[in-house]
Amino acid sequence: MQSQRRFSRDPNRGLASSRLQRSAAAVALLTGSLVFSQPVLAQSCRAADSVSASITRDVKQVADTGSAEYAGLRSKLHLPAVPATQVRLVADDSRCKRAREALDSLIHATNPEAAVPLSPRALYVIQMGRVMAVNDPSSRAGEYSPIVFFNSEWSYLGQMLGY
Repeated sequence: MQSQRRFSRDPNRGLASSRLQRSAAAVALLTGSLVFSQPVLAQSCRAADSVSASITRDVKQVADTGSAEYAGLRSKLHLPAVPATQVRLVADDSRCKRAREALDSLIHATNPEAAVPLSPRALYVIQMGRVMAVNDPSSRAGEYSPIVFFNSEWSYLGQMLGY
């Protein structure tokens, strides 16, 4: 997105502002942290948005106790059937950090060539009873994204493609 440049009657106003911005950027680079990037790196959980709503919808469909259509998938993935009220987006940073550790461990187990450590990134984590559904939105399989399931001890159960 391009920013619009504002013009004022004072020609020095823009120069001082741009100098101040360059100075602030230089200080941020020297200290190793940009103000704009801190919230993304500091948080392990992605906030509720349209993507989390789609993932939650997909997980609820699979988890639904009355859904015979998904019973085979639940069985294959070793997932419990739970009421929709027990499927919700996780916002607890410590649980999302643990989900990222479990996902990174799985990635390294299946791809020893993966970078160590993987870059910090915020994930969507959906609680489904005692099971956690984890999605890294940067990981794509075409138009879909893997939703990885872990049990309460963070052991891998399986995965499906969603949203």
